[in-house]
Amino acid sequence: MVDNVKEVLNSLDKSTKYVLPSSNSKQINRMPKQWQNIVDDLIENNTNAGKHKITPHSLRHTHASWMAQNSVDILQIKEQLGHKRIDMTLRYSHLISSHRHEKTKELYEKFQKSL
Repeated sequence: MVDNVKEVLNSLDKSTKYVLPSSNSKQINRMPKQWQNIVDDLIENNTNAGKHKITPHSLRHTHASWMAQNSVDILQIKEQLGHKRIDMTLRYSHLISSHRHEKTKELYEKFQKSL
């Protein structure tokens, strides 16, 4: 995390667990239109990008994908995203390092041999 982001996060209201809470300190259920306007202002020609338009949700998806690709545990990703159910988070599991999958296979094979 870059220092600027860390400073901003440290300056936020600590009375809620959400980085960007709603006005009543709860989870935001719908992305505010102004967030899309900010993304459109930052990314040239984003408003005319059609199906390739970058949205705040696509940035959230990218964040989760990067965590999975960097071997962050799927339960930590679930917690970070605020998913209530693990099956919502499991769609990122295909991005998790194949090294972890290989270790799981090794454990399975050892278990099979012990039977």
